[in-house]
Amino acid sequence: NVMNGKDKISVIIPCYNVQKYIMRCFDSIYSQTYGFENLEVILIDDLSTDNTWSILESLQRQYPEKVISLKIQKKGKCGGARNLGMDICTGKYIAFVDADDYVHPDMLRVLHDRMTEDDYDVAQCGVSCFKEAKPNVLEASDFEIQRLDLDNVDNRKNLIIGLTGFTNVTAWAKLYSTKFIREHNLRFVEDVYYEHTHFSMLCVLLAKKYCKVQSALYYYFENTEGIIRSEISNAKIRDAKIIMDHIRQAIQSRKAELGNVIEQCYCEIQTFLLRHQYI
Repeated sequence: NVMNGKDKISVIIPCYNVQKYIMRCFDSIYSQTYGFENLEVILIDDLSTDNTWSILESLQRQYPEKVISLKIQKKGKCGGARNLGMDICTGKYIAFVDADDYVHPDMLRVLHDRMTEDDYDVAQCGVSCFKEAKPNVLEASDFEIQRLDLDNVDNRKNLIIGLTGFTNVTAWAKLYSTKFIREHNLRFVEDVYYEHTHFSMLCVLLAKKYCKVQSALYYYFENTEGIIRSEISNAKIRDAKIIMDHIRQAIQSRKAELGNVIEQCYCEIQTFLLRHQYI
């Protein structure tokens, strides 16, 4: 698990028809100051119909020690691809990156340094959105940090309320302890939109220590042709309800694990559920 004296980080990237973007994303992972040699990059093709798979194959051929390219067998949207990545990854930490986004060269180094300072379950960074041209990558030196000990109920309440913001509810722009994810058997709901919402909510309810780096180290591409941005469809309205039902079921079935978190944060959780389902 330790490479060159550094912890291995697994970077899981679901890929669906991203031939235009995947190299931009991969290059940003390749040039991480944490060291590409300390990474395990897992590229998962979710039944693309363009040239994506041949690009993923060539990346694995070029970096056989560092890159694993896989084709998923049945369509599971991003949730299925991320679950497969989590099943096979061997890193001490996990990061999710979407194939049309890219990351700041310091992202993994900064988040890893935070994680190891105090054994955090999750470390999160800021997000910058862009549409066409790449935004200027900031010289990131001033990493303002918010450390949240979630034994403090107010901290957890604020995190739950914060989930109503788009960038907080996503699986990406975060580094997770693999041990935390496996101990709590955290999975993505497969074959639905909004799979991030369920995963992020459970992380916030189950984590003991959570850390936020304020700097924007993740660059989110507002893809006008992307899945979530396309028209509000009946499928999305249905999926929003499915995800909220999954969260309610998870809260029921994990009562022992969650202890008194549900009672303490009851109002915040209800607000979150209502907001996400209806707004």
